[in-house]
Amino acid sequence: GGPLPPIHSPPSEQFLFETQQLFSMAAPWPLGSLPMSLLLLLLVPGAAGVRVTGHSVEEKDRQPAMAREPSSQRVSVALAKHGTLSFSAYMVYRERCKAITECFCLKHSTHIMNNVCGWCQTTSEALVGNPTGPEEDEGECTWWIWSPNNCPRLRCSEDLDKRFFIRQAMPTCVVAVLAAVTLFLYQPQKETVSLVPELTCAVRTKEEFMKGLWGQRARLSSRTFQQTRETVSNMHIVMCSVPLTYTIRTVFIQAVAVAIFLTFVHLSPMYLHKETFEVMETIMEQTQATVSTLKLSSGFVFSFYFLGRVGWWWSIVDCGRAIQGRTHDIAMLVSGVTANEEHTDQDAWWEAKWNFYRYLMLIFILSFRPLSPALQLLPDDKLEQMGLLRHQEALVIQKALHPRKVVLKWLTLWVSENVQDKTDRHLVHDKICGLRGATGTLHDTLELRAPLSFETVLYAMVWLWIILMPFSHISSTKRSVLLETPIELPLVNFMIVASFYLTSLKLLEVFKDPFGLHADALHVQAIYLETETTVVDYLTSPMSDALKPACQEVYYEEEVNEKK
Repeated sequence: GGPLPPIHSPPSEQFLFETQQLFSMAAPWPLGSLPMSLLLLLLVPGAAGVRVTGHSVEEKDRQPAMAREPSSQRVSVALAKHGTLSFSAYMVYRERCKAITECFCLKHSTHIMNNVCGWCQTTSEALVGNPTGPEEDEGECTWWIWSPNNCPRLRCSEDLDKRFFIRQAMPTCVVAVLAAVTLFLYQPQKETVSLVPELTCAVRTKEEFMKGLWGQRARLSSRTFQQTRETVSNMHIVMCSVPLTYTIRTVFIQAVAVAIFLTFVHLSPMYLHKETFEVMETIMEQTQATVSTLKLSSGFVFSFYFLGRVGWWWSIVDCGRAIQGRTHDIAMLVSGVTANEEHTDQDAWWEAKWNFYRYLMLIFILSFRPLSPALQLLPDDKLEQMGLLRHQEALVIQKALHPRKVVLKWLTLWVSENVQDKTDRHLVHDKICGLRGATGTLHDTLELRAPLSFETVLYAMVWLWIILMPFSHISSTKRSVLLETPIELPLVNFMIVASFYLTSLKLLEVFKDPFGLHADALHVQAIYLETETTVVDYLTSPMSDALKPACQEVYYEEEVNEKK
């Protein structure tokens, strides 16, 4: 444990050869070589004029390389590679080397200063020696290992204490606990749908319709057609959404398997023989090349496909707004044009306007009812209770294969019968044709899907990339580097990338059902209530006093006492 005894042995044959080479290199030099020569003479008595014979093949091969090294480096190498030791130093070194029981335990001996232990794989013991082989007193060794990184297995039992095993098991245990917590907290909830009270509680009768703005009618919904949230203020709600809930559960379950895999790769140099590890190294390099190809191809195709589906989603939103806009156009034109026309029987005219309002709302509902689970809760009998459908009309609609087109026909006939001016009638008919086209475009756009085979190949490539992704996080295949590299950062990197791809895949499935039950679904009831309240305002709102001379209709209007 104390300071090692000094070296008093004569120089070895190899050392004398190297010193002679230094003298031969310094001989042609002028005065500058004199100090170097004196230094070598003081350090190595009798070094000048030495003749060395019987060099080994390894020594002869090393001569040209050493001749090209700088003089200072050659001196340090020559002084460090002594051949023999004094008896006292040899015994101290031998006792220390005998304490090493495994090859990789040489790493605790840094081979600096007087550490001269190496490993003989032939006899499986540590011996005193130098990089070229053991000392003569130690005997012959056909498989000599000087660097710990060249050991067949990089395993030292001295390091395998309780702290080591806790350190290796910690990442897997932490991820397993988080996976169990997510499975407990983020249980899949049964998705339900219901009708908003603003839609079902409204009173829809001819009498209330005639009261117009002062009657009992539907109100606007508190929700919007497309759901949006502030990410910062509603982070918990966003994290509990269907795609992220699915992703969190799946990623943590996969992370457990990835942590086990990375731990195995991390510890493989300890248990796999060097030759076996070289085979595994080749397999990992080939797998990394495959992963790189998958990442490039699947990422490129997936990005364009995902952006296309997002654009398709916005097209569905535009179709809904187009239907709403066409409905508003028809109600605005009919209410404005017919108000200037003379109607002898006001009660019959209000009956006609009531039917016009019902037909317009029925077209809207029947266009979205096959698509929206919420509006599917409004069967024909429920529409009769709401006052939007009569019994005889319900019987006709039940027999039709395209109910909305039947009501479009009724609306067209109504315009032909009740709009007196021919030009205005043609204009309204054109708007009805636009409404028919908008409803048809909605259903046609929903059928725009990628081919089944394309989606299958794309999803398979993405999943294969996620499964093979851990191989891409093995930064080095060198045994010593692999053994010292922790797995926490590669594991976190996998979880982040996998979360993005899995969330995107789940969103692609969500996009296929824009009016479904998920949190991102379009709220059809909201856009319907916006449309209905607008149509009622168009058809029943009184005229301004400045326009009353041109108005031939009589609107309901209550006196409002202004409070001072």
